[in-house]
Amino acid sequence: MAARSGSWSVVLDRIAPLILGYSQVRSLLNDRRLGNNGFYAGTDAERVRGGFTDEQLVLYWDVADFETKQLSRADGERHSRLRSIAQRAFTPRRTALLAEKVSRYADGLLDDLANVGDTVEVCPN
Repeated sequence: MAARSGSWSVVLDRIAPLILGYSQVRSLLNDRRLGNNGFYAGTDAERVRGGFTDEQLVLYWDVADFETKQLSRADGERHSRLRSIAQRAFTPRRTALLAEKVSRYADGLLDDLANVGDTVEVCPN
């Protein structure tokens, strides 16, 4: 089910609502009441973990620990620190150089696909 208002949409999924629109997403990302710990904290997370075996819990916490190291999963001061570090590597000049390389690489892949024929299996079994 989708609701549309102006330049944004809310898609009600079985798992979670999806907010589609820059200003709405920006607003949610800046809302201090929301955070990235929903996967780890709260009654839903506890309920899910309650059905795990000991081995599954070890794997779950390994993944959770790994995710906390990602910029997109960090909040507050940790997010600011990680973003500051990453920002140094992604200057406008460096990003332009990377864009050129990515474009050449993508063009090469597409050229290879053009020589395959009419049908391409993108995700072979």
